[in-house]
Amino acid sequence: MKTDSRIYLSGSMNNDLSTDAFNVTEATLKSAGYTNIFNPSAVTYNDARFSGKPSNGFREQMNALTEADVLVLFGNWIEARGCISEVFNAVLFGCEIYTLRITNSKELLLEKLDVNRENVNRIIADLLFLQDQSYNRNQLR
Repeated sequence: MKTDSRIYLSGSMNNDLSTDAFNVTEATLKSAGYTNIFNPSAVTYNDARFSGKPSNGFREQMNALTEADVLVLFGNWIEARGCISEVFNAVLFGCEIYTLRITNSKELLLEKLDVNRENVNRIIADLLFLQDQSYNRNQLR
């Protein structure tokens, strides 16, 4: 992945710690030389631009994804349906897709996913199946 790639961050946004995770991930990528990063957690839905309508914030996020070269998935992305939607759309928009892990020593581990128009439907179905299995297990506890 080139350092001047337009990067869209994708991760689970289900609690207050999510914003911190997005900000840490963005800062870590910037410290590694990546300069053009869209952080969707920075979009505030109460911003006057959106008239308090969450759908307008989502529109801005999707617009940013259409302009991205790369989708970077991090954290518990596999458990977030929004991330699965972003993977599907990223493939349609022609983005490369990477997973990111940051080690304890702050080393970036980027792995390119082999997702394309030919296999995206199967992969999305598999990911949604895994999410449903996880959801069902949690309901039984």
